[in-house]
Amino acid sequence: EISLGLVGSEMCIRDRSNFVAINAKIDAMYAKLLNEKDYDNLSSMASVSSAIEYLEKTELLKGFSLGTSISEAEEALNFFSFRELDRLTNYLTGVYRTFLLEYLREEEIDSLKKALRFLVRDRNLPSYDLSISGKNFDIAGLDVKTFVEKLKGTIYYNTLKTVSYTHLTLPTTPY
Repeated sequence: EISLGLVGSEMCIRDRSNFVAINAKIDAMYAKLLNEKDYDNLSSMASVSSAIEYLEKTELLKGFSLGTSISEAEEALNFFSFRELDRLTNYLTGVYRTFLLEYLREEEIDSLKKALRFLVRDRNLPSYDLSISGKNFDIAGLDVKTFVEKLKGTIYYNTLKTVSYTHLTLPTTPY
């Protein structure tokens, strides 16, 4: 028979080792963040392409493509941040994990809103890469109904499949 005191101390040791693992992961991530020198260098760049090239060579973003324009770089950086936070969920438990998962879900919902706006209004880009719930695809050229079908297997599909698509299409004649 195990005394309650021993069970409690075992839980404390396990929680402490989990806390150490989380801190080690955060420290490793923090060490790669941009520093004051990086920001000084970026502020003196003559062009967006120079800044993008500089960022792609940093320890933080090594091997990660930011594209060639401001909007592509912004989307890529948002995706990168999302991915890094998602990685942290593997180390968290309880309310901390729940909080981070809910935060990430809000970010995905914002991405879905932008994607729907793109499909309905801004269809002028040759590609629009989207990553939702681990599914990655290019939505350029899709209609809203096909886009929703691509979301099958995600938590968003059942809600979005019930939407009336008639008001989510471009008008065929100008106003």
